[in-house]
Amino acid sequence: MLKAIIRIGLLGALLLGNFPIIAQSLGHSTDSHDASIAYTQGWQAIMDYGQYTQSEVYFREALAHDPDFLLAACQVARLSKDSLERVQLLDQVQAGLGSVPADEQALLANFVELMILTNLRESSTATQAEISAQAQKALRLAEENLRGLVRKYKDEVYYISEYIEVINYNHGPQAALDTLADMDHTRLLNAVPFLMGYRAQLYADLGKTAKADEYLYQLKQAVPTDVPKYYVVAGILNEKEARWAQARTYVERALELDPGNIDAQRLQLRLDGKR
Repeated sequence: MLKAIIRIGLLGALLLGNFPIIAQSLGHSTDSHDASIAYTQGWQAIMDYGQYTQSEVYFREALAHDPDFLLAACQVARLSKDSLERVQLLDQVQAGLGSVPADEQALLANFVELMILTNLRESSTATQAEISAQAQKALRLAEENLRGLVRKYKDEVYYISEYIEVINYNHGPQAALDTLADMDHTRLLNAVPFLMGYRAQLYADLGKTAKADEYLYQLKQAVPTDVPKYYVVAGILNEKEARWAQARTYVERALELDPGNIDAQRLQLRLDGKR
């Protein structure tokens, strides 16, 4: 039996702090409006603000409102540090795929492959070949499924953001920028802090420092000063320019604001031993 589908339209966009949550239009298969709101807040927290810890709180809140809300279950599993919980949530999602509409199934299928990848990476018995094969499978499926979804649901900015990340992983920074430029809703996408920061990183990867700095400045103006996002991106850009001391300063600030920020943790590991 299909659950009720809740849609949060653009005209009914939420307001969190001083930045509006860009609305979701794909629809959430849940009977709980509160679960749908918390789910959207979770995406904004992690993507636009870099608040991994707060994002997990929101996704868990969504799941508490509706324990059968599969999209929320996926995100809790992606963030959970409990391997047993991840396995249980993965089983729940796979068992419930047939209960949601086809487009939502496609999205869930992407998340399932990513959860499998996470579990393999933490397995003591998985080989590097198995991990690499699963990563390639997950990225291929994500590109295929997200391509159709982002063309159909043009205000799904966080899924669009994940699609651009996948294009970068699969085809490189220029292809990611070209894909973003080809979308016919650029004005909406230009207002998304995550994409400001990601554009900065893509231009930096191409050696276009001036453009990277331009988008970094836009990001700084768009997000509050007490969230990690700007500091993480600034740290990454400084790392790319081999400015190790400056990069460390930014990453330390990001981790002060959210010790659970995975991007900052990874950057800190890369900076270890740099002089």
